[in-house]
Amino acid sequence: GSHATHGQIDLTVVTLATSGEFSGTWHDTDKTLIINVNEDTQPGKDYRISFSLTNDKRAQTSPTIMIQTSGIVIQATEMISDVGKLDTLDDDGISIKTPTGAKSPMFILAPKLIKRYAHQAGGSAWPAQENLLTLSFMPTVDIDPIAGATVSLMITGLKGIDKASGVVTLAGASANKFSDCRRYDANECTSARAVWDQLGRKLTMNVIAAIAASVEVTVTFAFNNTKKGQDSPELSIELVTDVDSLARKGLTLIEYNRTAPALSLANTVALADTRFTEFSKVSTKKVIGLLPKINLTNDRDYLSKNTQLGAVYEGYLLI
Repeated sequence: GSHATHGQIDLTVVTLATSGEFSGTWHDTDKTLIINVNEDTQPGKDYRISFSLTNDKRAQTSPTIMIQTSGIVIQATEMISDVGKLDTLDDDGISIKTPTGAKSPMFILAPKLIKRYAHQAGGSAWPAQENLLTLSFMPTVDIDPIAGATVSLMITGLKGIDKASGVVTLAGASANKFSDCRRYDANECTSARAVWDQLGRKLTMNVIAAIAASVEVTVTFAFNNTKKGQDSPELSIELVTDVDSLARKGLTLIEYNRTAPALSLANTVALADTRFTEFSKVSTKKVIGLLPKINLTNDRDYLSKNTQLGAVYEGYLLI
């Protein structure tokens, strides 16, 4: 549940002892901190060392943490953890205490969407009439868009709406934080939009601007009521992201042409470095995600009688 760059890590010694200098190395694969003692330590002195890690994105209870030494061998022993409580917010945004043990190391609170409210105002409650739904919530953590990834807020259970599936317009104080674009691209996404799924009764709002923790988010969604009366349905909200496993930054495809007698594929590869200077830039295309080869060549062959195509791919994958 902890992450840091593999290698040397900064340590802070918080102690009244007058000797003992330390340096540290973090091993991220097995989540181990190796502390090197660079000066003699004093027996009976209390040494306290702090260092910074990044919490995982998922909630967890505090793991068992062990300590051991080499040189003068001390076998692995469980460290004593704090059992105190932390401050958090309930669903109504009121400050409460967490369960006992939340101050234990690497205890990670589950992020929540609180103050989740939905009401209709400014529209009509009658069948087949225009209506307006106001949706609001407050996250307990920052929600940030990631280039090439999808961070979506989904409202489900919206029974009784008569609206064709597709892109819809949002309004309200926070409408500009959302878009219909499937993957975030600051140059391509249009704000104040969402995607409505009539069959699934679902509104999907993809995050394109930072949403700060403990700040209320409010949007409105216009539609027509269905022709039948009904009781108010139960609505649900959830945050869905593909940042960990599926995020792809859009690849920039730059196409180059060189008019010359065709070379064999082997020679073309072997001479690519020297001959690439002879290519002239033709066009730039934005490729969202990873596409088959045919989509990356502007429908041309890689090699033909008088044209050879070279491509430069700029981008990365987040795995």
